[in-house]
Amino acid sequence: MYLLTPDDLGCARSDSMRRALTVGQLLVGRFFFIHESQASRGTGASERSFEFLHATFGEFLAARQLVNGLTDLVEDRVHQRLRPGAVLDAGFLYAVTSFITVARRAPLWEFCRGFIDRLDPNQRRRCRQLVIELLPDAAFLHPTWSLAMYEPRRKPVAARHATYSANLVCFAVLLSDALLNAAELVGEPVVVRWRAQALLWESQLDPEDRKRLWQLLRVTGSVALTVSRDRGRLDG
Repeated sequence: MYLLTPDDLGCARSDSMRRALTVGQLLVGRFFFIHESQASRGTGASERSFEFLHATFGEFLAARQLVNGLTDLVEDRVHQRLRPGAVLDAGFLYAVTSFITVARRAPLWEFCRGFIDRLDPNQRRRCRQLVIELLPDAAFLHPTWSLAMYEPRRKPVAARHATYSANLVCFAVLLSDALLNAAELVGEPVVVRWRAQALLWESQLDPEDRKRLWQLLRVTGSVALTVSRDRGRLDG
């Protein structure tokens, strides 16, 4: 079950400004929500939360936010390049991808793949290019990025960097139509750098993220690594 506040659902907070729900909104509400709980504070204001009927609806919302965050950042990159001296702010993408990996739950992975498959070829190409550009600096602090104080739960900086880099690799896999050479992900020498990346994940990722990532990515060969987006298989 996942809980959302009225703000998360886009509801108005003012009791005096409530608008009647449409038939479509009522239908969606009855389909997805099975319980509404209310609580009143000392001020008399009422707060509500909702439980999802479909266990994967939370993953659907998360996947949409992740892919939208990536595509929005691509658009920011286009405008940033038109302003000399401007620095790309990937703070939002880092904030939403540095706590758990998209590989942790199969529905989250599949929803991300579904949203990515709906992008036009040019969008996918630019998203892929941006993800690969972000990877080399994934382990460094960026104090000028927005949402620097965002911390829904305490997590070591190294662990957040590991999760962020793992998600960038996952996105690179999902955005690739063909096999992906790992040299694009980590640079040269491939074996040394891939081993360093893998050791970071092994030491810093949450156990469930680590387990799912190992199930998703398969590594064979000793020099060149390629990735298949269906199973995330890496071959040499």
